[in-house]
Amino acid sequence: GARLLARTSRKVVATEAGQVYLDQIRPLLAELGAAADTAAGNEELRGQLRVDLSVTFAMRALIPRLPSLLAEHPNLSIELMMDDRRRSLVEEGADVAIRLGLLHNSSLIARKVGQTPRLLVAAPQYIAQHGQPSSPADLANHQMI
Repeated sequence: GARLLARTSRKVVATEAGQVYLDQIRPLLAELGAAADTAAGNEELRGQLRVDLSVTFAMRALIPRLPSLLAEHPNLSIELMMDDRRRSLVEEGADVAIRLGLLHNSSLIARKVGQTPRLLVAAPQYIAQHGQPSSPADLANHQMI
């Protein structure tokens, strides 16, 4: 897939693709915040919550919001299980998972919390060299990341 983060020994920064990704998931993050607000209104959140999610989503979307969430709910403990591979939630002992895309296991209960628009883009140099596809079927003859 596309490289979203550039890591050095001193810092982690978003690549151009990473910034585009972040801009696309912002509405999803707002929906997650609204869901947390709704849950918090019913009763105090407490206990440990084990969340399975991708490294990129955790770093870009969830971790920056954790301090304020934990300050609001001091009796809540969150364990992030960050991995870019899809794992078995039961085997890993996760309480909840945040996934992007289609649900692969129909035995799980899923709630859609938002949507992310998908974009198909190409560099001008690529189009100049390989031509511009005129239909979705033409994409089979093009390189994708």
